[in-house]
Amino acid sequence: MRQISGAILNNDIFINTSHVVKIEKVDDNNSINIYMNGISQPITLSFESISVRDEKFPKIIMELYGYDYSVIKT
Repeated sequence: MRQISGAILNNDIFINTSHVVKIEKVDDNNSINIYMNGISQPITLSFESISVRDEKFPKIIMELYGYDYSVIKT
């Protein structure tokens, strides 16, 4: 299994996988918010459209956690 320490996002932000608390999509501005331990405001990544954001979201998860996650649909 591949061991990683984090990921570089948009060639600008490095986040460590052990510090990420929550990653969520925001429809109001086609963005992804990344919440981390000890930081009150999220890191916001903005995209030109919802479809681009939806394409990048699972790629960010894969870079951080590989296949070690599950998808739950309600």
